[in-house]
Amino acid sequence: MAGAIPLLFLMLAVIEWSLANALELGSANLSAKLLWANIEYLGIVVVPVMWLLFAFQYTGKGMLLTRRNLALLASVPLATLLMVWTNDFHGLMRYDVRLDSGGPFSVVLKTYGTWFWVLVAYSYVLLLVGTIVLMKTLFRPPRLYRGQAIALLIGVLSPWIGNALYISGLSPIPRLDITPCAFAVSSLALALGLFRSRLLDIIPVARETLIEVMDDGMIVVDAKSRLVDLNKAAERIIGRTDSETVGHQATHALPHALHSIWTNPKPVSSRTEVVLGESDTQHHYNLKISPLRGGRGRLCILQNITEQKEAQAKLKRYQEHLQELVEERTKELSQALENVKKEITRHRRTTEELRLANTTLSTQQETTLDAILVVGKEGKMSYNQRFVDMWGIPPGVVESGSREVIMQSVLDNLVEPVEFAKRMQYLNAHQNEKSREEVSLLDGRIFDRYSAGMFGPEGKYHGRVWYFRDITAEKRADRLIREQNERLKELDRMKSEFLSTAAHELRTPLTSILGFSEILLERTLDEERRNKFMKIIHKESKGLTALINDLLDVSGIESGRGFKIRKKPTDLGSIIRENARLFRSQTDEHTFKVRIPKNLPKVQADPDKIDQVLENLLSNAVKFSPKGGEIVVTVERNGEIRVSVADQGMGIPKKDIPYVFRKFYRAKNAFAQAIPGTGLGLGIAKYIVEAHGGEIFVNSRLGKGSVVTFSLPIKSTKRRSHYEEDSHR
Repeated sequence: MAGAIPLLFLMLAVIEWSLANALELGSANLSAKLLWANIEYLGIVVVPVMWLLFAFQYTGKGMLLTRRNLALLASVPLATLLMVWTNDFHGLMRYDVRLDSGGPFSVVLKTYGTWFWVLVAYSYVLLLVGTIVLMKTLFRPPRLYRGQAIALLIGVLSPWIGNALYISGLSPIPRLDITPCAFAVSSLALALGLFRSRLLDIIPVARETLIEVMDDGMIVVDAKSRLVDLNKAAERIIGRTDSETVGHQATHALPHALHSIWTNPKPVSSRTEVVLGESDTQHHYNLKISPLRGGRGRLCILQNITEQKEAQAKLKRYQEHLQELVEERTKELSQALENVKKEITRHRRTTEELRLANTTLSTQQETTLDAILVVGKEGKMSYNQRFVDMWGIPPGVVESGSREVIMQSVLDNLVEPVEFAKRMQYLNAHQNEKSREEVSLLDGRIFDRYSAGMFGPEGKYHGRVWYFRDITAEKRADRLIREQNERLKELDRMKSEFLSTAAHELRTPLTSILGFSEILLERTLDEERRNKFMKIIHKESKGLTALINDLLDVSGIESGRGFKIRKKPTDLGSIIRENARLFRSQTDEHTFKVRIPKNLPKVQADPDKIDQVLENLLSNAVKFSPKGGEIVVTVERNGEIRVSVADQGMGIPKKDIPYVFRKFYRAKNAFAQAIPGTGLGLGIAKYIVEAHGGEIFVNSRLGKGSVVTFSLPIKSTKRRSHYEEDSHR
């Protein structure tokens, strides 16, 4: 149930806050009150974060809660807890703390520090964002969400009203912060919504992402056959808007062809085909009617199946369509090649621009004053304004004139302050030694540090001078140039291998298709030979389409567009078994074995893309074991799902293994070169697996066979040791 876990932690945090607040009020001395006040912050910092997490998960925006965003949300609470428990050293949370026993109960009076107001601003921003997100659910039209809306309204307004009363001084209990009590009321309202309004069972997920963008039409009618909701696709199908239909009887609001929506008296699922429109505008739809839980109405889905009703094209039309498709794909490939050339030109231009920028930057650095620090023999310091600016020394620290305070301000900026201080001490003790090193700052900058002793004409030592120059931009520019050069080399390699591979792999199937289609058009053949030629054309067409799709996938990956990964709970075992079944039907010389753990959980993955990976691995296993043999697919679970495809084929030379995932790369031995292929399959498979957060690798022995393994992450790490084995010829 989305939002359940954040809501649980929100309630626990409010309980902790309220309990610690009560114990603080019941304590008699200042030290005990401060202890409980500090403990209160364990709940105070958690409440706004859990409120925001609940709001986002409840309203279907949980995809925004990435690990990075969660880490950012936790930064201020963690820093606050550190500030609270170390307040005696800095006073950033509170100072001027004293006990006031003048009222009905003793309270702690204090002056809030700077970080307290940072926490207040942070907490109010999170509460406001969560409130705005939740309040949007009040305006949803379906009655299904009315009980939820009331629970959310009470839950949203209670803490705001309580906090406003406390801040304005209108609290019913003077000097008492009733915000935790208000949150308790809010949690109670949400709990009532949970059990009475099924707050987490019926979630108002962002309708525009789940309903409005559906290609299928969706219509909801209540138990009295009144129309209560429909999406944009349904509006287009029936030719009427929601304002014209919602609230009206289905008999008047919908076309007569959909009469089964209101004439079916039994609350059972049904499926039928309907035709809407006239003559050329007619469309066929699959109408699926499902009862809503509790007999409150029916959900109707209209799926357009017009294309499934169209007849198959004849042979000549198929040939013409195929020719057009080949020409179109050829143009796309030419365009893709042109895009690669443009990309190479753009990268070269970028490299030249980076080199020019690097040269300009170097010139500016030579003409700009460095940060200079001079430490005299007696320890007296002097520095220029550039030193203050580069190190970000606050004006108050500069005005203090304290060497220790100024150096501490410098050390606070460094990644390795202890090493920096030791190096300074060493150089101050070794007067004749010169030093040039790079130092890294916490904000990511890099300074070039040069130091030398200062000697007078008579060789008298007067102290040491330090020069600091910001070389961050230079470092970044050098790194970018190296990366761009590597990218250009890769693109040049891909272009060469593409031209050498694609020409051959395109020409061979096209020659077969055109040759056999001409025979079919020009000669009268018996049915057996005609079917044989048709199967050859179909096989070559499928191979050509697969090649073109691989090339387009590679073009998308290299241009930065990639392709979409649509993850959902996926039964990996079913995909593996189906692929094994298909390949068994295509070969009589190979034996397939499938070993899958019992109770294998579903993984979050794109089933089509994982199917593409498995199809490629099994195809390679069959192609590269031409003498047949056993092909074994093994699934292991040990913190992640690992799928291995092992064959008894020719194997891969050891020197070629590091390059098998490079696009267009093929092993150089004579056996592998004799087998057709583009060298794209494993490269695309690697891209798909890594897009799922997994990895893929190869183990192989020449003449013994190969094992290709890829992994997919899962949440559960419990290992299973029992396997289901499916072994067939």
